[in-house]
Amino acid sequence: SLTIDTSTLGFIRVGSLYVRTNVEQEIDLGKGLIHTQTVIEYLEMLVAAMQSKRVTMLVGPTASGKSALLYELARICHKNLIVLHLTQETETADLIGQWVPRVCEETNQLLEDFPAIIHVDNFIKRLTKFLLIYVCPILKRENPEAERETKFLLPRLVSNWLDIRTQFQLYFTSLSDSSKSELEKQTMENDQSSENQSTVSKISDSSIEDLTTTVIDTNTNNKLLSHIEKCMNHLKFIEEKLSKQIVYLERHKSLCSDTNILLQDCKNLIRLIKIYHKECSLKKKQKSINTNTEHSKADITFKFIESQLVQAIREGHWIVLDNINSAPPEVLERLLSLFEENPVLNLYENNTTEDENNATEELSGDKIHPGFALFATYNPKLEGANKLSSALTNRVLSIYVDALDNDVKYDLKVNKRNDANKLDKFDPTKTNVYKILLDQFIGVHGGYELVSYCLFCHADAKMMLQNEDIHTIKGFQYSFRTLQNTCSTARYL
Repeated sequence: SLTIDTSTLGFIRVGSLYVRTNVEQEIDLGKGLIHTQTVIEYLEMLVAAMQSKRVTMLVGPTASGKSALLYELARICHKNLIVLHLTQETETADLIGQWVPRVCEETNQLLEDFPAIIHVDNFIKRLTKFLLIYVCPILKRENPEAERETKFLLPRLVSNWLDIRTQFQLYFTSLSDSSKSELEKQTMENDQSSENQSTVSKISDSSIEDLTTTVIDTNTNNKLLSHIEKCMNHLKFIEEKLSKQIVYLERHKSLCSDTNILLQDCKNLIRLIKIYHKECSLKKKQKSINTNTEHSKADITFKFIESQLVQAIREGHWIVLDNINSAPPEVLERLLSLFEENPVLNLYENNTTEDENNATEELSGDKIHPGFALFATYNPKLEGANKLSSALTNRVLSIYVDALDNDVKYDLKVNKRNDANKLDKFDPTKTNVYKILLDQFIGVHGGYELVSYCLFCHADAKMMLQNEDIHTIKGFQYSFRTLQNTCSTARYL
């Protein structure tokens, strides 16, 4: 039987193959998969595909565990896995990078602070979804008072954050508007430079202008520091409430684990915001000390912000192009050079030089981190998806993943005497998903019987759908996720 061995420092054995692990950092990707023989077989195939240095594409239907297998491999190898969810709206700029306007020198917070705001914004969305969909239904049954407290907490979390985010947006908008007005003012002054003015009036005008600029800079810095402090206080408030939720969910290991992950993310964001606050405070002090008589006119420039894909290529992270057939063909065509045996990515979008011979940066060879790996997931039955080109499919190694509930079915046997079909019951304990589902019933009396009963019901439903005895609504897919939801309902009844 296949096994996974983690006893060797710096390496891990998956089946019969060894793969190098990242011993420098521990990356928490949540709870791992149960290592059934089927799971280990797929992990071994993934390791073999990685060692070929080619792009690996997992092909399978909905709920076949494509993404889960990649998460598990990244978890045991201590690798940072970044999942890019591709849709019909995905553009080349989302995968390569884009130019973003910024105000030079005095207002460069436009680029430095917005990433932090985006991280917090995504965190608030994840937190709200988690509390509303998973936590509240459980607390309603077990702790109604805590459930009411959580429901009252949700609007406050969202409204306070929306207020803080709006203040940030207004701040950056005011910076952009002020820079434009400075440019217009500079143009007007140049037009009027031909007029005769006395030296005294010029000196007095410039001194008044410098004084006004200093006052404006102080006010804008004070506003920014105020907004950052509000953001930090809001995150500290969330940290306190999440610690309470862990106490409420003490009996539920999976939800408690998810809450711990959110709590850790919250602490990381607080540290991130503190760093921004410290940097902005230092900039404010430097501006007050540096009193140059020459006034540097504000100018609007652009900076190229690299995508997560480009950053992963440089830093050696793993990238997953999820539902690759959902992306427009022209977007995938832009990445085809990365699918070659010797991958190359030309950053035409980041053309920062005027020299025609060296106008485009090329990521290839030593510029691609040796730890970088590219994966893709492909669902052939996905509605509204595009057909992958042969140019792409010929450049990848495809691993076909069966549906997790593929063996949860009755076997039809023909009786030779009367040519009648006979249903042969399967053994639920020998299915691929038995151990996975059993994990949900730890500590529950009769858990083995409940899992077996759910599996038989699932097999019955699949048989009825196959015989068209029952019909589902359009777009609904009866899969392992349906079985999981059935077991979750049975668990908490």
